[in-house]
Amino acid sequence: AIYGLQVVFPSITRWGAKRSDLILSRRELYRLISPVFLHGGVVHLAMNSFSLNNIGPEVERCFGQGRFLGTYLAAGVAGNLLSAYMSPNPSVGASGAIFGLVGAYAVFLGRNKSLFGKSGERGLASLR
Repeated sequence: AIYGLQVVFPSITRWGAKRSDLILSRRELYRLISPVFLHGGVVHLAMNSFSLNNIGPEVERCFGQGRFLGTYLAAGVAGNLLSAYMSPNPSVGASGAIFGLVGAYAVFLGRNKSLFGKSGERGLASLR
């Protein structure tokens, strides 16, 4: 739905994209979260949707809805903050949030190996 709005109203992308200069000067801190909901094209949206659909349900089952959402949003903000420091280029997308979910899931499985046994080992192996 948001991507459709981006196509119809390109100003949405300009308004919400990660802009390092505006983030690092603390003028528009909403740009730490808004890029997570924007995408650069249909293929970009499809790949992020595929990735989130692939790992998301399992992470949400293990973490619960609240922790899943919190992890997703915190990872998105952290990814955009790191990107702001590392690159002056504008960007959009949920990749940082999705990678954050993968990392949190790996830590969760690694710390709880004794509870999950072979199932946890298979889950960790699938992330490698």
